[in-house]
Amino acid sequence: MNGLLKNNFFKKHKIEYIKYIINNEEYFINILDKFNNDYSTVPYSINFLPFLKNENIDSILAFTKNGQFYPFIKHEYIKKTSDFINKRLPTIFSIYGYSSIINNLINLINHPPRYCVIYYVMKLSKKSYIPLKHHIKNYFCIPCNNKHFIKLKKLQYLYHKEEVYGNDSFYPYDAEMNAFKKVLKSRINYAVFTDEKNPKPVSKVNINGESPNFYQIGGIFTKKDYRDRGLSKLCLTHLLDHIFSENKKEKVILFVKKNNLPAVNLYLKFGFDILYESTLCYY
Repeated sequence: MNGLLKNNFFKKHKIEYIKYIINNEEYFINILDKFNNDYSTVPYSINFLPFLKNENIDSILAFTKNGQFYPFIKHEYIKKTSDFINKRLPTIFSIYGYSSIINNLINLINHPPRYCVIYYVMKLSKKSYIPLKHHIKNYFCIPCNNKHFIKLKKLQYLYHKEEVYGNDSFYPYDAEMNAFKKVLKSRINYAVFTDEKNPKPVSKVNINGESPNFYQIGGIFTKKDYRDRGLSKLCLTHLLDHIFSENKKEKVILFVKKNNLPAVNLYLKFGFDILYESTLCYY
């Protein structure tokens, strides 16, 4: 609905749109990341459907031309949001939001989701950060870039298969690998390698998004055969040390599966707090 970006209301209230999503940046970090730190313009791929009360934005549905929907809405707008989404069912790819909203919303959508993941959204500030183990014998952790793509691409695929998509029956391999190349080129990335003549990567983590005050951490993954050795802890410590010592942002956010208790407990040891529970549904 490209007209949403061009209508008179949006032109008149663009500042209010930007202000609203920045004030709720913990939720809209995936949207804000698409602005590339230039909040004076709105990317062509982002659309907004506002819900108004007394001429002010009371809730908002953000969505991309690729069919990703982000309903940051109150319960009273669930029916209107489902009606809007139902008109766009052929193009819907995913819906993400607070679990309490998404659970009610998907019951009103005329097509069941293919797969849903429940996450805890966790937050850490620089002042609450607790550094953990830096060194583990027989392993080394290094910053990575796009030159490491060939070595890291299988690890990224395994991460997506286990943590994001649940299986590979509808895994968009080419699109995800191209996106990973961009992450390696433009973001902060770390990986743990075995200390051998032919080192192989066994654990990884990266920054995959940012907003004015937050970095979003993602891609945290360790191969099954190398778990319970503290490698994710090692990798994440290097990344957090890098962020808090060399960058201006003093807050980070991450998403972890609610049922992944070992990971949740690890992040709590770093000083993370649970902000809210969210659900991501794929169609």
